[in-house]
Amino acid sequence: MLHKKLEEYNSAFEKIMEELEEPEMPEDPKSSAPSTTDETPKKSRGQYQKPTDKDIKKLLYLYFIRGLTIKKASKIVNMKQTTAGGYILKWRKSPVVFFIKNNKEATSDEKMNLLFETYSAIKKEYK
Repeated sequence: MLHKKLEEYNSAFEKIMEELEEPEMPEDPKSSAPSTTDETPKKSRGQYQKPTDKDIKKLLYLYFIRGLTIKKASKIVNMKQTTAGGYILKWRKSPVVFFIKNNKEATSDEKMNLLFETYSAIKKEYK
């Protein structure tokens, strides 16, 4: 009886080894790669995500109108400080920013509306 079980085990083992030696190749070589959407989980980009328009507007508001530093404004918006600095540098030489900083009579709401309207217009222009 033991001898019979050993023979069954050996034959099953040999079948498995043959399958391992000769793997089945798919007809289409490209189909062997796993699908990125179904089989592999997506990796998180970490703490910082690509900033949305809302984040950029909030950053510009905090820096130019409220007068916060780049470091503080970027923390509030949850944006890397270097990324926030890049957005602010793009806007720093804008005539709108010059008007906002030098116009003491305009309320912060007027300044904010002007900044956001300009941002939206520039965004549409480059699309």
